[in-house]
Amino acid sequence: MIIPVPTITSRNIRPRRRTASLGPAVEPVQEQPETTVTGREIVSTAKLLAFINHEVQARPECAGMKVRGGVWSLDPYADECNWSETSLVVQVAGVISAGAFEELRKVIGLARERYDVLAPEAYLL
Repeated sequence: MIIPVPTITSRNIRPRRRTASLGPAVEPVQEQPETTVTGREIVSTAKLLAFINHEVQARPECAGMKVRGGVWSLDPYADECNWSETSLVVQVAGVISAGAFEELRKVIGLARERYDVLAPEAYLL
């Protein structure tokens, strides 16, 4: 038995359907960072340390300084931040000027204004 092959003509080819537009492009939903009552963003200890180290390395007088970690408190301090500059462990390489420590204090002050630690714990990098 031989099966004939259909011939393709303009009569038996259907034009492609146009798909309906889905409307205007939908912007992806950006998650808002979780914040405390005081407006501080709640971050992990790793993110906090990354922020501090990034800011410290951006200051030339702080070359050779690195914040490695800290011991965090669950209780808020007087300014309602749940971590303190005294909880940080700073690693220095070489001789560091007093100006470098003053810059470090400024960076830590900025970080304390912006961030609380998500789950304070002992953390060393």
